Parts: sequence; structure tokens; C-alpha cells
Amino acid sequence: MIEYTPTSLEFTPSSFPAGGGAQRPGQPSPSSAPREVIADLTTGLRLIATLPTDFPQKALSGIRHIVDCLAAQPPEIGVYLDVLEQARVSLYPCCESLGERYRDNSLPLRERDEDVFRQTMETLRAMGKAYEHCVQALLHDRSAYDDQARARKLALALYRVIYYSCAILCEHYAARQEMPAGLWQQINRHYALAEEHDLAQKIVPEPIREENQDVCPATAYLAFLLIEIANPYNYSLNDQQMIRHLAWRWASLVSIRPVDSLEDAPTFVIDLKEDKGLHQPRNGMVSDSVWHPNIAFLTEKIRDTQAQMADGATPEQLGLGEISVTRARRLLGKLLTPWSLLSSPRRFRRFATKGEARVTLGFEPMYTAIANETFQQPDSAGRRSLITPLDNGLLPPTEAVHHEFIYDAWDVIDYSVNGFRLCRHIAGQQIAYSQLIAVSSQGGANYQLGKVSWLIQDNEEDSLNLGVSMLPGNPQGVAVRSLTAPRGDREPYAPAFRLPPLTPDGEAMLVLPKGTFAASRGLSLVCDEKVSRINLQKVVQRGLDFEVASYLVVETK
Repeated sequence: MIEYTPTSLEFTPSSFPAGGGAQRPGQPSPSSAPREVIADLTTGLRLIATLPTDFPQKALSGIRHIVDCLAAQPPEIGVYLDVLEQARVSLYPCCESLGERYRDNSLPLRERDEDVFRQTMETLRAMGKAYEHCVQALLHDRSAYDDQARARKLALALYRVIYYSCAILCEHYAARQEMPAGLWQQINRHYALAEEHDLAQKIVPEPIREENQDVCPATAYLAFLLIEIANPYNYSLNDQQMIRHLAWRWASLVSIRPVDSLEDAPTFVIDLKEDKGLHQPRNGMVSDSVWHPNIAFLTEKIRDTQAQMADGATPEQLGLGEISVTRARRLLGKLLTPWSLLSSPRRFRRFATKGEARVTLGFEPMYTAIANETFQQPDSAGRRSLITPLDNGLLPPTEAVHHEFIYDAWDVIDYSVNGFRLCRHIAGQQIAYSQLIAVSSQGGANYQLGKVSWLIQDNEEDSLNLGVSMLPGNPQGVAVRSLTAPRGDREPYAPAFRLPPLTPDGEAMLVLPKGTFAASRGLSLVCDEKVSRINLQKVVQRGLDFEVASYLVVETK
């Protein structure tokens, strides 16, 4: 039997500060507002009906007030659960609305958006604590209900504790925030309790989930295990949502069982006493708290889905939602390795190092960093009318002209052939997942282009952590202008970059501002003071603010 150590029965609402700075000065917090005794469901429903759901932040404060009232003077456990169940119906749309303020935003979050994130997390945490209060009450008082009724309520409360702990986890992924300590310990502890009381497979109602499927404590637990091992920080918000959809839909294909011995040591295990999800086992680690997932049916399902799409089935027909076949194939291909519990080997070895990298953002500043000149509109012959202090006689000929642009200094943690891992203090320019950046690890010389492949804000350490995937080749600053724009020759040029061919018979690529590409679109390209007419061919990579495309030169002047 797995030993369960419950948290204290004392539920202290004041330990969760209300609003995270979001409330106005002089406005009482839910914890300090006069508390009402919620002795019956009617009183609870009356308070829920007064929630200003058109103003989600105020509604969250109202929900916190209801939770505080329940905790201060707990009603009969059935009433307690019923009020929480009704409150969560109002909570869900408020969280979805407020999530748009912080999900997948540039980091560091602006102060008002960070306040919204903090308030949302505190409300989710308070709901989880309230359901945990119900779990503890049901464990300690066995006289109020018969065994079947008590089992139903206990399974429901356990499911909700796991659900809200995991909801916090998912919101941290979506906001690209560092995970707080203790979350997985909370999740593992309550799943262990569900197993101990034979309630892990007990079906519970879930009226607010879109998926039309039965849920139970095991469904929530396994779904979030799958979400975590997919490493959502490496995905866009849309892909994260798709991963969650698939994890919930296919969680029933996964089962877990205790690890009996190290003779058949699994690649990944779960220790229900530790503050972590799936991880590789340590030598000699066998105990009743160490469990191993069986993913054979899930792996078979992924491969079968891939085969059906190859035969012409659409993602919607296969229950994947309204997404393109290309995106579905790409996502399933990336999920197959982690969801098969296989260690993904690195393509390139990483080397730990110390040093500083300079990072600049935006096409014009990046152009200045790479070309060592300020971007100017070319004339008809491709020449730039660049006026410098030297041209005006303001500097003697022996002094070099310094072209100014903004950059941030980052510490280099490690590097590989195709990228860097960087860290800096949280203060600085905002930066976003999948954004194009220019990076120099040589004191400001030889800037290269890269894409932000993952990004995490760590408020405890006051830092941003960043993974960069470099674009191959030394970039060259160029200028491009559409030949099909309504303004014709009066259309201004925009800065862009040319990436040289990597092999003698390879293609050169253009890195363009997002929205420039259209198949066979004609552009005027200024490169090395020559003007060429080109046609865009195909996109080979897209990011938040850029597109990498191949092109065909039609004519050069």
C-alpha cells in the first residue's frame, strides 16, 4: 500500500493573496471582505449568480471570495462539493478569456498581464485546495454517506484536485513560465490516493470538457503525463492545444502498474512520492511508489492514425479536430518518439561554455547588425543613398563609423552546431517564441540569424531562458519590394536577408518579413547593388515574424 500523507486539514484562505496586484487600491480582497456563511446550496447559487462574468477579473475575485467563505465555515460535504461544482462552471470561461492576455505572449510579460496570470493561477490553486479540503473531510468522516455515495464523492474530489493542479501546469506551459515546485508532488499524491481506494477508474461527471468521453482520476493523470513528456515549451500555442486534445482523447490507451524489479527496468517510471512526472529510473530504485506506464496501445494508435491519413483519411474523420493534414502529420511525427517512451537522441552534441552573446530583434536592427550599415531605400540602380557622419565631414577619415542598434546581452550556457542555449536577466527587450533574432557570440561581430525554439520565464531566478535554432549560412542584408503591389514602383523596399546555397548545386534562400510570400510572387531584389526581378518558389520555414523561401532569378540589371 502506498503511504498517503495528507496536507494539513487547516485551510487558510489568506495564504492565497487575491488578484496578484490586479485589484484597485482600497478595494477589499476576497480574503479580507466580509465572509458569508454558505450553509446550503441556495446560498451558494445566489452568490454565484452575482458573479460579474462580463468582467472576468472581477468574477475571479468573486469566486475566490466564495471559496474563502466555504473554507472559513465548511458546510456539509455534499453542499461544499455542489457549490464548488457550480462555481467551476463560471470559472472556466473566465480563465479562457483572461488566458488570451498571457498565453504565448512576448516575454517578459508586461506587468498588467503578469498580474492577470498570477490572479488566474491563485484562483486555480484555491479551487484545487478547496477540493482537497473535501477529500480530507471524506477520508476522516465516514459516517455521513454509505460506501457507494462516499466513493462517488471522493472520486470526484480527487479528480478535481488532479485536474486543477494539472491545469496550473498547462497554463504555465502556455504562458512559457517556469513550473512552480510542488505541483507534481500534489498530482502524484492524489493519484496514489485514488489507486489506494480503488477509485482511479471511477467515472466522474465533467460537464465543461468539449470531448465527449468518460473521465476518471486516471484519465486526468495519464493525460497530463502525456502532455508533460511532449515538452510543450517547444511548441506553439496552437500545437499545445492540439497536444492536450490528443492526450485527453488517447489517455485511456495508457495504463500504469507498479515496477516489480529492475530485471526488466523500464525506460521511464513515475515515483508517486516525488515532485516529478515521468523520468528515467535511478540505479537500485524499486519501491511500491515506483510505477511504469504501458504505452503499447498508444504507440499502435499513433502509427495506425498515420497510416489512415496516408490512405486519404482526414484529421477530422480521425477525431483529430479541424486541422490540416500537413500539420497533423508533422505533429504526430514529433509526438511518436516521446509518447513511445523512447529517448530522442540529439542530432548535435552540446558543449558547455561561458561567454556573452548579443541578441537583436526586428528586421531593421538585424539588418544594421548584419550589414554594418543602416537600411536605406535603394535608388533605381540599387545604390543606397546612405549619409554618414564621415560623408558630412563630421568625423576624420581614420575613424570608423559606428552604426547604432539596440541589442541585449545574454549569457551563453551551452552551444551545438545548430544553436545556443542562452540566459539573461528578466529586464530587457521582449522576445517571443518562434521569433527571428540575430545572434553574435563574438563580441558584436559576425551576426547570424536564428529562430527562438523555446522560451521560459523564471520569476524565482528573475531570468529568461532561451533556446535558439540557427538558420544555416552567413546571412547577407538585401532589400525586397513587391512587383504586384498596388503602388507599383512607388512601393518602398523592405529589409530582408539572403542565405547562400549550402552546396554547389543548392539553392539560395530569402528570409522575408511575414506575409511577403505568395507562390510565384514577383519581387524586386537589391543585392550587391544589383537589381534583380525574382519569383518566389516555395516556403521552407515559417516563424512568428518571418518566412524563409526559395526563389528564381528572372532578370538582373
